[in-house]
Amino acid sequence: MRPDLHKHIRRVSIICVAIGGLYLLALAFVALLSLMAAYHAIGQEPLLPAALSIAPFFFLLGLLGIWHIATGRAFHAGRNWSRASLWVLAILNIGNVPIGTAFGFYAIWLLRRTRPGAAPLLPGGKQIS
Repeated sequence: MRPDLHKHIRRVSIICVAIGGLYLLALAFVALLSLMAAYHAIGQEPLLPAALSIAPFFFLLGLLGIWHIATGRAFHAGRNWSRASLWVLAILNIGNVPIGTAFGFYAIWLLRRTRPGAAPLLPGGKQIS
């Protein structure tokens, strides 16, 4: 691996952890809005169906947040499983325009550059055969 790719690994790790933090922040915001809506709806309509309908959304936001943070930290530490996890997250993030798209393509670019068994690159970007 080229020495200048270490800064890219660090950047992708930081961005991944930051996106995970944004997911957890969104979870807290949605939870707060749900509590406010439940407070204002007391006595007007049954709350259990509404709470059950939004529970999978809470679970998904929390899962994505924790997954991003764990993958970012593991990728920076060089764990083997983090490459596969980062591939999945990069592909999932491509649909999150504009920040997720930029992160997804940047992570895929880095994963392709740092893949195990890849031939080292010359300064002009040519592969050594």
